[in-house]
Amino acid sequence: MKQLMALFPYNVLLIIVGAVELAKWLLYLLHKSTIQVFNHRARANVKMDLDWGQKFGLMPRRLPKKIRHKSVLFHCASMGEVTATIGLIREILKQHPEHYVVVTTNTLTGKHQLQRRLSDEMGKRVFHTYLPIDLPWMMSALLRQVKPVVTLIMEVELWPNLIRKCRAKKVPVVVVNARMTDKTKRGYQRFSWLSGQMIKSLSKVLARNQDDFDRYVELGLPESRIEIVGNLKFDIEVPASELSQITRKEYNVENRLVFIAGSTHLDEEEVVISTYVKLKKSFPELLLVIAPRHPERFQQVLEYLLVQDVKIAQLSLDESVTDKIDVLLVDKMGELNRLYGAADVAFVGGFYCRKGRPQSA
Repeated sequence: MKQLMALFPYNVLLIIVGAVELAKWLLYLLHKSTIQVFNHRARANVKMDLDWGQKFGLMPRRLPKKIRHKSVLFHCASMGEVTATIGLIREILKQHPEHYVVVTTNTLTGKHQLQRRLSDEMGKRVFHTYLPIDLPWMMSALLRQVKPVVTLIMEVELWPNLIRKCRAKKVPVVVVNARMTDKTKRGYQRFSWLSGQMIKSLSKVLARNQDDFDRYVELGLPESRIEIVGNLKFDIEVPASELSQITRKEYNVENRLVFIAGSTHLDEEEVVISTYVKLKKSFPELLLVIAPRHPERFQQVLEYLLVQDVKIAQLSLDESVTDKIDVLLVDKMGELNRLYGAADVAFVGGFYCRKGRPQSA
């Protein structure tokens, strides 16, 4: 009863947020219908699609009945989490040939990344649906349809009602590649009336390092339920050397020193460009490859580069990387992993962003 009282203001807030998101989706549908009538080549808001209605229970999930009681429910917030998860999903399918995997994401880019990374064979056993808004009846509906044997959550996407409903249905909840920053920990402690029972309901936490381990302990999770397994993102497959050479030849950078800045956030491009200009004086053959983390920033980054003293090629326009090109802008999704394999030096975004502590470098 105490937990239900704690969840009441949380649920009310989510209903308000959900109503706003629903209105945005309905406007998206109206916009999409309008441009299809008047301009078939125009594009509606690419952050959403028709299946976005799954978040509100208004669109079918199209999950086959055969997956019930034989599936792993795997939640990944967005594209980065999906990328890090593919190897684990492949291993689950290999070790449990009779099981299926249902991947939930919060974003359209996460959905598209999953579709790109799945082989045809994996696609027969891996399904996608958007994670519904974390309201009790919506999470109950998701669990009724999937009936998972276990729920895996990637990194830090802990949703109180999802975890509570899993516990009620005796579905174990495991946090994979568990990340717990000091800022996040303080936030959970501040709202312990909401997060306390949620944390204690976790069946297992597979932490990245000792810091994450210690913070989960400070939040009240018994040490026996936490294990340090390292960072899954270090296990992402990169192209083999032969494929790397093919990629370098394809982009005409065989004789260039390639510096790639991947998944960059706001303000990081300025740091990268400044570094590049300094290095260029010592390494005239240096090529900078910039891949913004979020597709909605492609145009913003392009406009920034255009006012810099550099010559640019856009990947989306298939522009050739000649010897005179300084920067290749990766404004196209699904290319970054392959390009990493062709780089001599790599910078992974999130290190200088303003959102808090460094993420990676």
